Amino acid sequence: MAYSNQKKTSVKETIEQYTNDYLERFSQADVIKQANDAMTANKSAIEVADAVYDYLYEKNKADIVISTALKQCMPNDIMLILRQEIIRILK
Repeated sequence: MAYSNQKKTSVKETIEQYTNDYLERFSQADVIKQANDAMTANKSAIEVADAVYDYLYEKNKADIVISTALKQCMPNDIMLILRQEIIRILK
């Protein structure tokens, strides 16, 4: 499954939108790279979303209190919403 540049751009913008308040730019770029790598490998929409979610979960998961204090942590519920948005874009 090949993804159009428009879909790739939409995924990138969505990741930026959902991670802007929680992650600094370098962490954000790493998350975007995970999505791009999965899309380049022609993975399914769910596999792309899972690659992003799994990376965020492993590297940046925290609760809402910690995530507001540190620019390297993100609440799990926001990560799940981001996962669903990526699936919606790529379907």
